[in-house]
Formats: sequence, structure tokens, C-alpha cells
Amino acid sequence: MKCSHLIEALLQEHREQPLSLGVLLCLPQEQGFGLLGSVLVAPMLVPIPIPLPGFSTLFGVVLILLGGQLVLGYHQPWLPRKLANFTLAPATAAGLLRGLLRVLKSLEWVCRSRWTSLCHPQGARRILGLCLIWNAFLMGLPLPIPFTNFLPAYAILFLMLGLLEADGIALLLGYGLTGATTIYFAGLATVIGRLVCQVVGC
Repeated sequence: MKCSHLIEALLQEHREQPLSLGVLLCLPQEQGFGLLGSVLVAPMLVPIPIPLPGFSTLFGVVLILLGGQLVLGYHQPWLPRKLANFTLAPATAAGLLRGLLRVLKSLEWVCRSRWTSLCHPQGARRILGLCLIWNAFLMGLPLPIPFTNFLPAYAILFLMLGLLEADGIALLLGYGLTGATTIYFAGLATVIGRLVCQVVGC
């Protein structure tokens, strides 16, 4: 089932009631990992106001947990009770899901099952999990600099689409964006390091 169809079903079910992360844990295997990961990056893909300071860091921590579970070979996502019980208000959840749905519908028309050998072996899932951990770490950094959330969020989204659709090309795009994100952050670190040296007189 396409991720957009799962999002539409969630919109229907939670139009007037809160949405907890625990609801997404009930989906089987790739659907659970893929949908939970997609929902967690949605605020970074589209401007959705969430009344929670540091939510990108919180969501980044949850994504790191999911990535670790993929690396360890879990077939079902798991979260500690406090994180699983984290709930979004109905209006916030609806805005987040609608925003994610718009992004997905603009991308999913090119996604389909292909190059599945890149998706299913445990080794491939471990690589995906490591990329998810790295992007989530970068996304969660509290940096007031353009694209520091945007780039890793889109890398994560393509990784999740590749997992959900068994689409090896989407996974490769996710890996490519992971590389681009790494280069971008390395460039930022270099610039910041030079500025610090100028200030302190290195």
C-alpha cells in the first residue's frame, strides 16, 4: 500500500481526535517503519506549526531509535511508552498529515517496486538504518541555519519511500541526498570553524 493511502486513512480516522505515535506502531513491518518515519519528518518538509519547543530534536531522537532497530534487524518498530504516548492535537495532526500528503502525492507517481534487491536483504536494511540515524542526528541539531532541517528530512523521506514501496531507486536517491547533506554540513562546520578562529585569533 502506498504511503499516501495510509496517510489518507489516518486523516479519516483522526480528523477530530488526537494522533499518538503509538497508533503508527501497530502497522506491520515496513509500513510501521516507513509511515512513522514519514510522519516524523513532515514538519521539516512543510511549514507546520507545532506548539512544542525543540520538536525537531525530539523527532530526531525517535528516528534514531527507529534507525537503530533497522540496524539490529527488528521487523516491527518499537518505542518506549512515553514516546509512544506522545500525542498531537487534532488540528496539528490534521495539518501535519495534509502537508505530508501533498508532498507524497508530488513524489509517489514515480515510485514503484523495482530494484528490490536493494531493499529487502538484512544488509541493505542495516545500511538504510545507519543512514536514517545519521540524517536524524543532523536534522535534530538545533541550528538556526537554512536547510539544516530540510535536507536531512528529504533524505529520510526518500529512504522511507524506498522502504515502503520496495523501490531501490528511491533508496538510492535517499543515499545520494544523505551524501549531499553530509557535504553541506561539513561545509558549514568548516565555515563556522574559520569564523571561530578569526574571533579567538587562532
